[in-house]
Amino acid sequence: MKLTSVLCLAFACFSATYGGPVKNSCSGGDWYIEDDADVKYFYRCWGFRSGNLDRLRCGKGTCVRPGFGAQDGVAPCTEHCDNLLVPDVTMAPPVGFECNFENGLCDMTVNADGYYSWRNVSAPASTPGTGTPVDHTTGSGFYLTADADYAFGSSKTTVATTPMISVMEPSALEFYYNMYGSKVYELSIWIKHGAVRRKLWSKTGDQGPGWRYAKIAVPGGLTGGYQIEFEGNTQTTGITEGDLGLDDIRLREGEAIDANDCKDLKAKGSSADGRYKIRLSTPDRRVVTVTCYLDMGQTVIQQRMDGSISFNRTWAEYKNGFGNYMSFWAGLENIHYWTSRGTYKLSVSLTDHTDRTYTAEYNDFNVDTEAEKYKLTIGSYAGGDAGDALLHPQGNLNHNNMKFSTYDQDNDASSFPCAKQYKSGWWFNYCWAANLNGLWSSGPNCQYTCAQWKNLGDRTFKKISMSIY
Repeated sequence: MKLTSVLCLAFACFSATYGGPVKNSCSGGDWYIEDDADVKYFYRCWGFRSGNLDRLRCGKGTCVRPGFGAQDGVAPCTEHCDNLLVPDVTMAPPVGFECNFENGLCDMTVNADGYYSWRNVSAPASTPGTGTPVDHTTGSGFYLTADADYAFGSSKTTVATTPMISVMEPSALEFYYNMYGSKVYELSIWIKHGAVRRKLWSKTGDQGPGWRYAKIAVPGGLTGGYQIEFEGNTQTTGITEGDLGLDDIRLREGEAIDANDCKDLKAKGSSADGRYKIRLSTPDRRVVTVTCYLDMGQTVIQQRMDGSISFNRTWAEYKNGFGNYMSFWAGLENIHYWTSRGTYKLSVSLTDHTDRTYTAEYNDFNVDTEAEKYKLTIGSYAGGDAGDALLHPQGNLNHNNMKFSTYDQDNDASSFPCAKQYKSGWWFNYCWAANLNGLWSSGPNCQYTCAQWKNLGDRTFKKISMSIY
């Protein structure tokens, strides 16, 4: 059996293990958790004690000793403790918003269209063969419904809007919905950030009786907060059978959605571009944050929008990924995983300092395993006004079949280390016709060491992105 020491923070302290949660209220400077020997992961959780755990925060894989900060990778503490453990419910990511409608609308506002409106009710649907007879939460409580009888056979829209949600992390929105009736039309969910409104999810048509569960991705990085809108629509049919229902809405801050890439998110109904947190189908169920352009299901593997992030990095950093939401590298291990799952195209977008954007497209883009030094293979050039730099006709500048190199791991074809010379990680040959991870330049021109595309001369770029789809 093993013991782990956890430092108390705020007003209450909690801890959970992979195998089962435990807790102890703070009464001193530290407390301990005891767990079985086969538990692999340890979690530190803390927050303000209240009627629920809305303010819970968790960190994985750390041990905190009294008087010290978090020590990543430190072995479990071995100090003895006596009888400090009590059972607790399973812990979950903090909640950014939730409502079960038992005590009203939870500060949501409703916009009606004539008499057609979301209503908080506890009664069954007014028309037989439509809606739901009971709520989802208790079977005898309240839920939100939009009754098509009140549309009187015409096209109507009603919207229920949450209060402002101040969550920066990509998150997951879970809810239960009911769409029952021969003429039920559409339920859609939107995110409103400032003046911009984008659709996150929609469902049309009769989904049968009973409540159905949905969990959808909500993008992060939206400064100043956002609102979620639940929109019900009818259509002009002359017949009014078909009601919508909503219950048990919960926004889980920082929670991942099961998806392997942005194409998967698009297939699951996501349609708003942005930063999402997804859980891959890898053996370790790896969680990664991705930037998606969902019109075509593109996963961005590299993006540069300013010079705040250095791309002159180690092999380990390029393997695992680095950066922020503005400028980042998605990680060679992730790129290999994505491209190993099927056939992908590569799209390169380059915006220069006059705001002109150039593009290049490639077929059959693939990155091999780490054992093969993440070797790059490309099937063919598919066009674009940037020209073809990756499959450059000059043989010693062609990047096809080249291994990845960094300043601490030289795998290029040159007699000198290209990564050190040009201060970036890349699939160097001898050395490059494209080097999109080179040094950032705030001016319009640069030679040799800057991020460049040979077909466009010494031009530099204020925005660079590489995406796969």
